[in-house]
Amino acid sequence: MGAPDDETMALKVQLKDLLLKRENIEGDIALRAERLEVSGVGRTGSLVDKEGFPRADVDIASIRTDRRRLTELTNDHKALTKAMDQLLQQLHATQKPQNGHAQPHTPSSSRPAQRSEAIVEPAAPSASQLAHSRPFAKIDEVSEHSPASTAGLQVGDLLVGIGDVFLADSSPQEAMAQVASTVRRSRDTELVVLVLRRGLEVTVQLKPSMWAGAGLLGCHIVPLH
Repeated sequence: MGAPDDETMALKVQLKDLLLKRENIEGDIALRAERLEVSGVGRTGSLVDKEGFPRADVDIASIRTDRRRLTELTNDHKALTKAMDQLLQQLHATQKPQNGHAQPHTPSSSRPAQRSEAIVEPAAPSASQLAHSRPFAKIDEVSEHSPASTAGLQVGDLLVGIGDVFLADSSPQEAMAQVASTVRRSRDTELVVLVLRRGLEVTVQLKPSMWAGAGLLGCHIVPLH
């Protein structure tokens, strides 16, 4: 047990700290985004009426504050994700296999790598968990007797990943386009789906296939703003 072990533990502590900070930011983003949607103007709706006067039916000051804060939080989230990616590279560099060569780093925008005991211990967060933990869509309808229903998906599930599609540097809309493409080319093939359900990660096996209803899934998915 030497200096490398101490360095590895310090890096893991830093990663967990950054992960917690990022989760707090995501909670704040979700809260403010929901508040803007409830107000009826969202992030980009006009705050003036047809005659050009400030709208009297909304709290303009609060809306402006939430919009400004959302921009700041989004920038903070990107900075934290970048810092976590750099720490992951350092962590991989300190944990080398017996032959003395470091395992290659998996960038946050690529498909999650298979778990390697030489890189991450069971108690430590994996690269895929740290880089791909943000949901990008919500399931708001699941039809009975559909592939989605059979897989165990539920209304309200927040989609984190399906197959090799995760939210990294792309937007939720871009990720949704990738989901559609993945589903089309994966007909009758099981896909691993990761969702957040009441704050807990849930993994299901989903097989896109023809059924009595429309589409290959039988559920309606909307992107998160």
